[in-house]
Amino acid sequence: MSIPAGDDAQARRRVVLLGAAGTVGRWYRAHLTGAGDTVTTADLGAGPDHGGDVRTPSAGLRSAVAAADEVVLALPEDVAAACLPWLAGSARPATVLVSTCSVQLPLFEAASEHGLRAPLRGVNPMFSPTLPSAGQSVVVIAPGTCPGRQADGAAAGADPHVRRMAARLEAGAMTVSVMDPAGHDAAMSVLQALPHAAVLAFVDALLAAPVDVPTLMRIAPPPARTLVALACRILAAPPEIYWDIQRANAQGGARRKELASSLLRLDALVDADRGEDFRAALASAARGLGPYAAEGAEECRDLFELIQRRRTTQQAAAPSPNAPAPAAGTGQAAKTGEAAEAGQAGQAGQAGQAAETGQTGEAGQAAGTGEAGEAGEAGEAGEAAEARQTGEAGQIAKTAEAGQAAEAGQAAEAGQAGGWLG
Repeated sequence: MSIPAGDDAQARRRVVLLGAAGTVGRWYRAHLTGAGDTVTTADLGAGPDHGGDVRTPSAGLRSAVAAADEVVLALPEDVAAACLPWLAGSARPATVLVSTCSVQLPLFEAASEHGLRAPLRGVNPMFSPTLPSAGQSVVVIAPGTCPGRQADGAAAGADPHVRRMAARLEAGAMTVSVMDPAGHDAAMSVLQALPHAAVLAFVDALLAAPVDVPTLMRIAPPPARTLVALACRILAAPPEIYWDIQRANAQGGARRKELASSLLRLDALVDADRGEDFRAALASAARGLGPYAAEGAEECRDLFELIQRRRTTQQAAAPSPNAPAPAAGTGQAAKTGEAAEAGQAGQAGQAGQAAETGQTGEAGQAAGTGEAGEAGEAGEAGEAAEARQTGEAGQIAKTAEAGQAAEAGQAAEAGQAGGWLG
């Protein structure tokens, strides 16, 4: 059921967007501001209206916030929290603050501690904002709402801020759910912290295996290739995105312990040769998933077929190992191919840097950014994907990429089999 936009959706508003240069900030501006809105931007660098660290705002940025109808915190969790003291002193009670953090409850609690007079709401795209938004899920966060309800009129209630955001998101063909901060964070511990931990544990074990990676990837079946692809999605983004998802969510530790316990139970079944109990556990899991057990199997089949088509295309384009040497005059074509490959590598690097700027999603933050996840994120990813602000994210990415490259080279030279966790 769609929510009527109402007169407030048509009014011209003054919006201040902190973290405007990041992927989440750009997504928010594209989907949650109107053509008639006056948008003032703030971020690191010289591009925004107010350049500089938003944690130490200029007098001009404080004035813009004091006059704003809405202030958006498209920032990592720690940066958003550091802005609360000055926002509490600058924002009017009639101004709404909107957080895009992957973990929401700590910010809501901190806002209360700082005596924030302005109402605080949240929005979390459940996918990386670098992906198309149509058909994706978005959570709108507001205190006192029923956890997990689809954003119909009853869920939105009388909250004009929730109604406005839900109406704009639905106009962009997104599916909107309304949750309170605690319910949101509980769900994110299952949908982000848990799967990210499982994928990272998998790639850690894979890298510690006594078989080299090229051999493994040459013969990998679709389930393994899919898990490696998910791990690569995480590794291509700034580590801060996924660190925030694990660290900032108070329930993340419980999910990781549950994951470890599940592996121990599986190990015990195999050690005791309890095949019947294993089959019973699978049947119980299928019943627990309900109708999604069949739907998920169909989704997985489609995903595996996509992976196979991609591999078939790559194999068809690859030169045969028995092909004759290129004839004279083909050197330029070879150089052109090399240039294309280099361009693709450059584009991949640029994509990684784009995911690093601003927040995340996943995670979205990260990932958050942009992840974050990441999940919507079979890239989230997305997260939505949730890093720091623009300039810092670029520095982090370059440092991380250089470090990863150096570590990979050292491991290859030494022939060591060691996981990324140590």
